[in-house]
Amino acid sequence: MIAPDGPLLAVFAHPDDETLTGGGVLALAVARGRRTVVVTANRGERGEIIPLELAHLEGRPDDVAALRTQELRGALAELGVAEHRFLDELAVGPRPVRYTDSGMAWLAPGRAGPAPDAAGDALTSADIGPAAAALAELVRQLRPSLVVTDEPGGGYGHPDHVRTHAIVVRALEVAALRPGSDGAPPWDVPVLAWVVRDAERLRAARAAVTEATEPLALRGADGAPLVAPGAAEELPSIARAPEQVDVELDLVPVLPRLVAAMRAYRSQAQAVTVPVLDAAAPDPGALSPDQAAVGWFALSNGVLAPILPVVSLQLAKGDVDDVGLGRPLSRNGEPSAPARSGGVYAAAAVAVCVVLGVLVGAGGTAVHRWVVTPWQLPLGAVLALGAVAAGAFLARGLGHGAALFGYAVGLVATVQAMAFLQPGGDVLIASDGRSLVWLYGSVLVCGLAAFAPRRWFADAPRT
Repeated sequence: MIAPDGPLLAVFAHPDDETLTGGGVLALAVARGRRTVVVTANRGERGEIIPLELAHLEGRPDDVAALRTQELRGALAELGVAEHRFLDELAVGPRPVRYTDSGMAWLAPGRAGPAPDAAGDALTSADIGPAAAALAELVRQLRPSLVVTDEPGGGYGHPDHVRTHAIVVRALEVAALRPGSDGAPPWDVPVLAWVVRDAERLRAARAAVTEATEPLALRGADGAPLVAPGAAEELPSIARAPEQVDVELDLVPVLPRLVAAMRAYRSQAQAVTVPVLDAAAPDPGALSPDQAAVGWFALSNGVLAPILPVVSLQLAKGDVDDVGLGRPLSRNGEPSAPARSGGVYAAAAVAVCVVLGVLVGAGGTAVHRWVVTPWQLPLGAVLALGAVAAGAFLARGLGHGAALFGYAVGLVATVQAMAFLQPGGDVLIASDGRSLVWLYGSVLVCGLAAFAPRRWFADAPRT
């Protein structure tokens, strides 16, 4: 039996990743009273430091690690997370283990790769087996119902993010196959999710940040201009096509907590701004999950990034209904039914669309053979297929996939019934080109509506 409100385990590479990538998930879990545990793979010793007054710490790994560990504690406190471990603190056996930051090198804007000088104790240099075994021990003890981590590409290609993803996947395999060293029984985690971004929303959010910040001439901690992302810039690996986003969740209720946690990372994030919350008279009610972006921030590269009002998950395992973080705004690329209506609304939408399909099918069959003489223009077929298209798009707008399917069933059943009411075929549908166009064209038009871009409908984010 899956307990959707069971413990949540979040595993990320460095201090700040749990907030900048997964902070929305953590805040939502805590808000629901859910036990939440965070594991951090290393202490971010090689991270760049933003404030000029702390720049002297760069190149001093122990001092950087101490600073970022302190910031991590502050961020988790803002999110309300009470349980945290570093991955090397979970090590099994007498041999001391310490995983350090592997570093990275920029390969292209928004895309990172391995650093040429990763140390022997770096996370990417260590054997994945012991790290996975140690994490598996925690999984068997905690028995989480949901595990959250980076997507396979590491968000933007950082080698520590990619390695952390691999460690998590291996650990869950190990935890499910054999008992722990303390006799804890195997545990097969019900839901495994990557934190991702809807590519369409991300593009819209970047455009919104550019529009909002260009007149402000923002500058970073070093006095250099903060720049908006280029419209043509390649999206990072965290971006997913809308249909690959399995669940989208509303962050508006927990945004104040998330923003406070982001600001706790003074060494890693700058210009963290949500205008509605930062105003002299904050108005949280003005925030909406329909907004493309609610604010912005920048890392040490000085490039502004959007703060989104939603968090998106791609499920590697499990079902959306077992995520247990609140009612999704969307499921598998389609908006969820409104909370005020629930299953009653969905059932009513399907029933209405079935009737609509019957009416369009009957009307289209009656007029599809009409032509305008003397030019023999097939105006009837054009009107009939136009009505099919209008009904199909209306059905998808009313109830999305289920309603569109109901509409198609009503339409096709009616057309087929009218075609074969009499032996040899009804006179309304003859064996000629116009009737064949109507028979097959009506089905094709319904299919086109099913695959129409999501931005054509109400679930597309607005800038």
